[in-house]
Amino acid sequence: MKLWTGMSRYHDEEGTRQAIFGSFDGLTSALGVIAAAYLTGNAHVLVAAACGLAIASAVSMGGGEFLSETSKHSGALQRAEIMAVATFIGSFLPALPFLFFVKPVALMVACVLVLVAAVVIAQFRVPTQGVVRAYVQTYGILVMAAGLSIGVTLVFNLVG
Repeated sequence: MKLWTGMSRYHDEEGTRQAIFGSFDGLTSALGVIAAAYLTGNAHVLVAAACGLAIASAVSMGGGEFLSETSKHSGALQRAEIMAVATFIGSFLPALPFLFFVKPVALMVACVLVLVAAVVIAQFRVPTQGVVRAYVQTYGILVMAAGLSIGVTLVFNLVG
């Protein structure tokens, strides 16, 4: 996948790595915020929380990528941009349905969007990990993130 025209094979592979890393980080982080907001608040709170998360995560991941790479390779800014954009998309994608649908429908649409995004991420990993390993790892981490987020939210609801 050619992310930027004129880039070498190294930059192409690195850009793909940043896109996968950023989008997956965004998806898993957003699951926690969306689960908590869905269980405890209204859709407006959920969208506001997800938007804040998306912006902070994008700046954090893009900035972290830039700071960790500036002395190692040229093209650090491009990789940081890829990381930031992918993280923002991954973070905000699950919240989008809550702008257009009522909560139960939005939750189902958000789950479908996350599952489709996870398929894309897993497919990029298939050449190096194999089909089974790529999908089991990708979906396993998503399920773990969602389960932990829901569990902690429920505990806090019981305590509070």
